[in-house]
Amino acid sequence: MIEKLYAKLIIMQMLGHILMGLAQMVATYAVVHHIFGVTGAILFSIFIGWTPIIGSILSVWGATEVWGWPWYWSVLLFFWPNIIALLLALLLPALKKLGGVDRVKPDTQRIGDRIYSRGER
Repeated sequence: MIEKLYAKLIIMQMLGHILMGLAQMVATYAVVHHIFGVTGAILFSIFIGWTPIIGSILSVWGATEVWGWPWYWSVLLFFWPNIIALLLALLLPALKKLGGVDRVKPDTQRIGDRIYSRGER
């Protein structure tokens, strides 16, 4: 059950990252066009907008300076996949322990609190 939940969360995170990347490209285009006034900034924003750290920083800058957003909303929008990945990395081991997911080798048998290998008892 935990494995299915983990797979669904990974797929949701991937889709969210793609959507956030598209928004990042638009915000990067806005800040490059605002600073340099270049209409060909769309090519630059396609390449830089997908870059994880640089694209996120430029997107936060574009959302706050050009679009007039508060800094905390733009940070939340453009860094949320990183925040979710960090939370999943911290929480999934605890969820596996709570869910009782305990790996036992196929050639062993659990009796009570003790694990026996085949032929041992």
